[in-house]
Amino acid sequence: MSGDGWVTVWGTTEPPIRVERATGPTGLELHRVVVGNALPGAVVLAERDDEVLLVSQYRPAIGRRCWELPRGFADHSDGGDPLVAAARELFEETGLVLEGSRSIGSVYPDTGLLAGAVAIVAGTVAHDDDPGDPGTDGEVDEVRWVDRHRFRSMVESGEICDGISLGAALVGRWC
Repeated sequence: MSGDGWVTVWGTTEPPIRVERATGPTGLELHRVVVGNALPGAVVLAERDDEVLLVSQYRPAIGRRCWELPRGFADHSDGGDPLVAAARELFEETGLVLEGSRSIGSVYPDTGLLAGAVAIVAGTVAHDDDPGDPGTDGEVDEVRWVDRHRFRSMVESGEICDGISLGAALVGRWC
């Protein structure tokens, strides 16, 4: 049991996920899911000119491919720094180098169930850097630069549908 009253009731190490239980202030039993290694995840708002970079990935939880902003878990090699995690994730997924990165906020993907936050990191990619094949981690199927109009139409059509990308886009004023 942790000092805040949460007890792990189930867990696995790869990927690191645990389900915790606690008693709330009204006596109601509460549950939360802790994903990752207690370090914040990072989502990358990578821009060049008036475009933002999207990646396409198959998401088994919803059984379909989605266009999203690049993102991932921080790891201990990042030193707990979301800017470092964002740059690493962008490079792993696209082969591109993030420049001038800055934190512009954070988002909690599901405050009713998930305990962790995701840092929103914005930065630029050099104009002459074009993503070719997806990066080295094997998670990404395709990469694409889109302008604001195309981004909004992809949201409206459901091609971009995950809450992390939508939250980051809203903070970064892409929606």
